Amino acid sequence: MNYIFKQASRAKDCCSDSKKCGCVIRRTHGLSCACVIAMKLKVGKGIQLDEINTHWKRLSFEDDVVEEEGSPHVSILTEWEHVDARFPDSQALQTKPSFDKKKSACVVNPSSSPVPTQYIPFIDQIPKVMKPYIERIVNMDGNSYCGYRVVAENLGLGSDSYRLVCLALIKKLTAKRNDYLGILEGKNRLQVLIDSLYPPKVKTSIAPEEKWLTVPDLGHVIATLYGKVVVVLKYGNGFSETCFPLRGRPSANPSSRIMCLGLIPNHFVHVFLRPRCPIPLTTPQWKSYRRSETQAWEDHFVARQCMFNELENIEKGDQPPKETNKNDPIVCDDDGDDMLKTN
Repeated sequence: MNYIFKQASRAKDCCSDSKKCGCVIRRTHGLSCACVIAMKLKVGKGIQLDEINTHWKRLSFEDDVVEEEGSPHVSILTEWEHVDARFPDSQALQTKPSFDKKKSACVVNPSSSPVPTQYIPFIDQIPKVMKPYIERIVNMDGNSYCGYRVVAENLGLGSDSYRLVCLALIKKLTAKRNDYLGILEGKNRLQVLIDSLYPPKVKTSIAPEEKWLTVPDLGHVIATLYGKVVVVLKYGNGFSETCFPLRGRPSANPSSRIMCLGLIPNHFVHVFLRPRCPIPLTTPQWKSYRRSETQAWEDHFVARQCMFNELENIEKGDQPPKETNKNDPIVCDDDGDDMLKTN
């Protein structure tokens, strides 16, 4: 609790900026760090038990502490005898444990023992080159507007407020209709997207396919509306891509504006990336329809996009050819001995 309390006291200064937070406590102790706590406070949610490493879920009895506080006669041995009497046939209690004078069932000091790496759900459905750069993945409700839920969660509204995101997108596309005609390839596609944002006429437990979030077209609209860098990591043979705002200059710290969606088969998940990680290349549509001042967005991330491109090329096997001695071949001596010489 002391570790969490210290992180909570830092949450006000760090907010949800993982770079400022550092997230050290999460990597070394398996506990929620300051930026995670800040995000939870913002949406009114508590720390879940499955977010805490199992190291901290083990019960510890230490009579040493009791003796130091002046109550040397308090011991867990009496409670153990009561349990034994209450459940005499319990296999776990048939053999009484032997306690020394100083009885202890404490856990190992976390500073001397590394915390096991926590399994990240859906990590196998993320592009291989990005797996080392994933901090965590949060699943969304798979039956209802999971893509818009990711956006709402990233904005700090809570995933259940996805309707607010849809409403804001309707207003944006309606008021700035002419701004999006080019990138959306005409009035028909624009109207289809606007219609997809309204609730279905017939209420169902599962959102119809025509109501799903589509990228990159709505990715550009979301990026522009909220001033975000929308990163979409696609499973399988899909091309991962980055959508920058179509207008407006970036903030002082564009890296803090990343919103990452993981697109696995027919489902979106919320992906949290590590600081300074590689990100996919920019969509071709953005380059064609952006305003000139938005070039600063891409300029800020160009090194990270180059890193992603290099890692992806290596993964595909498109590595530069190794140096050979083609221009300086080694030939055997004419006399037939084992000596070698070069031309």
